[in-house]
Amino acid sequence: MNKLLLLILFLALLITGCNDLKYVGNSNEVRKITSIPGFKISPADAEKITLRTNGPKKTIDDYYRDDKYYYIIDGFTGSKSSNALKNGIKIDGQTGKIIK
Repeated sequence: MNKLLLLILFLALLITGCNDLKYVGNSNEVRKITSIPGFKISPADAEKITLRTNGPKKTIDDYYRDDKYYYIIDGFTGSKSSNALKNGIKIDGQTGKIIK
């Protein structure tokens, strides 16, 4: 019985995807957020880093975060936390470096 329960739990986590990303806001919203507890780089700074790296855009980005990083994904492509984790720009919340 316990093995069956563990299998069901494992499959449920596998299907739903398990990430702890929190939505911070879109490009327009993060410009106003000056700090996040535990981060040296603000969401506004992350947006500036993204603009400096990729240049100006016509679409709006969505910003997510975990305990260490920001994840930025183009909102036009269907913004979901799982897409941001897999395909987004990853910025270290302490140093501001883009993680490849």
